Amino acid sequence: MIFTKKNVKFSHYYQPMKIFLDINKMDYNKRLIEVYLELKKKGEITTLKDFGWVMSENANGISDIKFERKSVTLTHLEMLKERFNEVNIERIVTGEGPILLIPTENIQPEKIEKDDERITQLETELSKANLQVEHLESIIKSKDETLKAREQMIELMNRLVKSPTSN
Repeated sequence: MIFTKKNVKFSHYYQPMKIFLDINKMDYNKRLIEVYLELKKKGEITTLKDFGWVMSENANGISDIKFERKSVTLTHLEMLKERFNEVNIERIVTGEGPILLIPTENIQPEKIEKDDERITQLETELSKANLQVEHLESIIKSKDETLKAREQMIELMNRLVKSPTSN
């Protein structure tokens, strides 16, 4: 059998310089759109069209990816990683891990140490505040009990005043 464009759709499975990720196509596409939404939330990209442009896709091409009429390619992932280094390609391929990675140059040990000290300080303040709340609750409970006792005394006194005295 001779393969021609009439009996085999070569264009769907093969394009020059592109390798398709056909297994779980929907998952790759959905996870790629998750990346777009995360980058948009961070303000690094504004529109789906701009996101497509990063991967050399026009508006129709990125729309086709979004609506799963077209597959994500390794070329898309390479171009995406080149432009946005923080994108976790493993997330798109396997579904594992965070959408965006924290660049290691942004991790500052001295800031972490200061944050830990601040957390300890806030925990101490919270503990003190909780003790104050407990103390105030006990005062309120005591005052409620005092009010209840006084109301009972008033009620008893009213009954004594209203009742005829026995002589």
